[in-house]
Amino acid sequence: MTAFTTLRFADLDNYLEEDGGEFYMGRRALRSPQIGVTWIRLPTGKSTQGDKGHFHDDQDEVYVVVSGGPVEFRVDEETTSLSAGEAIRIDAGALHALRNGGEEALIIAASGQLPEGGDDSHPVDGFVPGW
Repeated sequence: MTAFTTLRFADLDNYLEEDGGEFYMGRRALRSPQIGVTWIRLPTGKSTQGDKGHFHDDQDEVYVVVSGGPVEFRVDEETTSLSAGEAIRIDAGALHALRNGGEEALIIAASGQLPEGGDDSHPVDGFVPGW
């Protein structure tokens, strides 16, 4: 039995295709119960969820900016910007959203641990009006 699993993100469902971006969730394809990884490419001015934010009950998330930027992160009432080569960890329970504030497409790799019981993500409408 092989001790690894590979995937090609472009072979997965793209949840941002209609917006001209890429959002591929790799946990299931990698057969990983412990950690998930998501590949995100955002065009200029776009966010992953429109004006929505989301939070998790038990799951921290880590976002790594691979290229592009700055990417704007709104976490609860604070906003911070990151560029390529930087990362952010967001606490479980913190309401958050992100948007490409740069002049070129942005590439991000995100990861988080799936808590017992499955998906603990909760979307919140209107968190960042105008995004």
